[in-house]
Amino acid sequence: MTGAGTYVADLSGWSDAESRIGAVLAQTSEELAHAECFDQEQRAEIYAILQAIQTDTINHRRIAEQLAGKLSRGKVGHA
Repeated sequence: MTGAGTYVADLSGWSDAESRIGAVLAQTSEELAHAECFDQEQRAEIYAILQAIQTDTINHRRIAEQLAGKLSRGKVGHA
């Protein structure tokens, strides 16, 4: 049987992965600003997609951190 500590560690890894994804998305947005192969409409569409992914990433990281906190405090039971 796996304890809450294992789940907290797993969620911490998830949160770290989400942070790395966020950093890559920020770097991609910066590179897009200097790319010359897109017209203004294409660039706007790509920015919108990157922003949506960035928002999802931030939300996923928050969920993982909140759940890890609840697990470490013993406030989440087994499903």
